[in-house]
Amino acid sequence: MNNIDIYCEILGPELLAEPINLFTNISFLVAALLLSKQTSSSNRNIKTLIFLIFTIGIGSILFHSFATPWARILDVIPILIFQMLFVWTYIRRVINRSTYIASLTMIIILTTSLAAREYPQLLNGSLPYLPALTILLGLGLYHHQTNQPKPFQLLIVVGLFITALVFRTMDSNICHHIPIGTHFIWHLVSAYMLYLSVDTLIPQRR
Repeated sequence: MNNIDIYCEILGPELLAEPINLFTNISFLVAALLLSKQTSSSNRNIKTLIFLIFTIGIGSILFHSFATPWARILDVIPILIFQMLFVWTYIRRVINRSTYIASLTMIIILTTSLAAREYPQLLNGSLPYLPALTILLGLGLYHHQTNQPKPFQLLIVVGLFITALVFRTMDSNICHHIPIGTHFIWHLVSAYMLYLSVDTLIPQRR
């Protein structure tokens, strides 16, 4: 039985109460599979990021199946870890900054994201994603200005991130007009966003 009802698409208390929100998570699994085939990198961070995309999909599948507090933890934690590890990897491997700078940035993402979770009523629970979005914008500008491989790609990721957040945020406000909501679009856009994020790092390994 669903214990957490925060999205439009709730058809009942059964296991498949959110079929579209559930099955669109396959996009994360596809993104992870494509990335694993695309790169021969032996870098552990790259492999871990790809694995985290896979676990994000699994965690979200579990949450939209059971909608319980334990499933929500499995949904949220991989996303937060991915954000921190991506920023760490970019700062260390691309910008070539110190472990101290990378660690400090990770701490900022962690603390501000956790603090934002104290205000779930704001932006339909999307507030915790804003710290990562802000830092990603900075990285995207750096990536473009320093003429890195695929210079516009991280800025495209930022645009996709904003688009995904808009659909995630508006979901609970349009239930009367669109019963299935828009949360499933968050899944599809986010999967592509994560794919491009890791793809941005892959040329650095070749």
